[in-house]
Amino acid sequence: MLASGVLLLGLSFDHLGGAADAARAESQAAPGVWHQHDYVFHFLGVTSTYSCSGLADQLQRLLRQAGARPDARVQPLCSLSPTQPDTLAQAQLRFWSLMPAAEAPVATAARSATVPGIWRHVQWQQARGQGADQANPGCELVQQFSKVVLPFFTTRDPHSQFDCTPRQASSFSISFEVFSAASDDSAAAGREH
Repeated sequence: MLASGVLLLGLSFDHLGGAADAARAESQAAPGVWHQHDYVFHFLGVTSTYSCSGLADQLQRLLRQAGARPDARVQPLCSLSPTQPDTLAQAQLRFWSLMPAAEAPVATAARSATVPGIWRHVQWQQARGQGADQANPGCELVQQFSKVVLPFFTTRDPHSQFDCTPRQASSFSISFEVFSAASDDSAAAGREH
């Protein structure tokens, strides 16, 4: 499979590219409906710490890369100052993931406009020794996100390997296909608030 990649946040983010992959994605295109999710994300890190606003920024980036609609909201819930690192940082997430219309619950499908959807390949990875910073979410955050938030998305073919060792150089690799909007224009369609 040919893939073109874009480096975002120090994570490798691949998407289908090339004529063969474009044809494959188009042949698997299907109507989709947006499904709303509300979740309170409690980050429990041993090695990494985030300020509330820093955690919110990282979660916003991960949501978009995972296929969430552009209007996803991440509200920091701070017990300390919004800019002070906290081992128990948390955030309220409100986001919409696209699911194939054929798999959507009847109530969701009935009140939502369909938008064109495609399967898109996503890969996040971090080499050993590349730590978390403002631009790069750390191993613990990506591992927790993949366990508790990624299941809200329609995915297939997941593969992951995490070596999040406390206070040591960590590495991870996770790849999956996610059902997402075919374009930014279709991502804007069918918004419900």
